[in-house]
Amino acid sequence: MYPDPKRVRDHRITTRLDDYEDLCWRAMCDQRGIQPATLLRDLAVLECGRWERLPERTQVSAANEPSMQDHA
Repeated sequence: MYPDPKRVRDHRITTRLDDYEDLCWRAMCDQRGIQPATLLRDLAVLECGRWERLPERTQVSAANEPSMQDHA
């Protein structure tokens, strides 16, 4: 049925946003005319590609940046 069964998107990741983050996220999606899940997947794939090109030491420091920290 599919040329490559591993390309079927059946893995889920759940995330929770506060009201301010959701407002910002929805505005970004509306501006681009794209579904929120699609935009999140596209950004996640781009970020994974960026991390693959970074040395391990830089990955650790990037993970410790304030923008990467949980705001809970």
